[in-house]
Amino acid sequence: MSKDFKVLFIYPNTEMATLVPINLSILAPCLKERGFQVDLFDTTYYHWEEIGFEQKKVELLQLKPFSYEEKGVYFKNTDIFDDLRKKVAEYMPDLIAITLVEDTYELGMSLLSAIRDYNTPVIAGGVFVTFCKEDVIGNDDVDMICIGEGEGALVELCEKMYQKEDYSTIQNLWVKKDGMIVRNPIRKLADLDKLPFLDYDIFEAKRLFMPMYGKIYTMLHVEMDRGCPYDCTYCEAPHLRSLFDETGAGRYYRRKSVDRIMNELHFLVKKYKPDYINFNSESFLAKSVKLLKEFAERYKEIGIPFWCQSRPETVTEDKIRILK
Repeated sequence: MSKDFKVLFIYPNTEMATLVPINLSILAPCLKERGFQVDLFDTTYYHWEEIGFEQKKVELLQLKPFSYEEKGVYFKNTDIFDDLRKKVAEYMPDLIAITLVEDTYELGMSLLSAIRDYNTPVIAGGVFVTFCKEDVIGNDDVDMICIGEGEGALVELCEKMYQKEDYSTIQNLWVKKDGMIVRNPIRKLADLDKLPFLDYDIFEAKRLFMPMYGKIYTMLHVEMDRGCPYDCTYCEAPHLRSLFDETGAGRYYRRKSVDRIMNELHFLVKKYKPDYINFNSESFLAKSVKLLKEFAERYKEIGIPFWCQSRPETVTEDKIRILK
């Protein structure tokens, strides 16, 4: 049953970085499942940097030269702030939810500043928010922040706002109330197998285009797991693991079961018809040969070329043979 409650996601993105974010692709179906309406303002196709994200990779020889224009993808020629104001005025959301990483934080704050006179409650989330809590909650245009994962917290927030109940005590949220900040504890981590399938419908169809080998392919991004078993000091994964360990929220590094991944793959491939699969896993080969064999055998049902990343010490002849 549809509820008369609208959520507008804002995705401040580095320009032409077309890797679709997993977080919004799971938060949107979590809300839809409960009857809430969702929409998106995405900055991907606005020109606000000297050079686009993927073109930087070309200069660094990480990608062959390519052109999005062959797929009819161009920069928008309108003003990013005017367009956001128009979106808010027309959609009239009950809640604005913005996701932030460090390199889009300033853009995100500028976007919120442009719509502050609409007085719509704003919640900020994302890995930057989790590790820079005080900085983000200190911004006048942010009413609350989500620390850690947002699937349960955002749904609970919308339910309470829809019912006009007090939402200041929701776990994972820091909420401004009566001139104070209510800092709530971290909730238990979600079982990945019990989350709804990913849903890319809030994005434009062309957002699934990705450059590979000098050509543009439709690439599907599929979440395999969350976190990583390794402790690289430059990465957020071990710090997130420590956060959840210290708060008793559960084990951050979790894998979806093979059955769940295959069911989701069949659904997504039928719906979006990709040329390529991107396995969203920070270290894809950090699993046993037995588990990898099980998945590889089942993946023959899909048979679409794939991309994955891993660490050098996880690469063995046996595992490469299985991938092939």
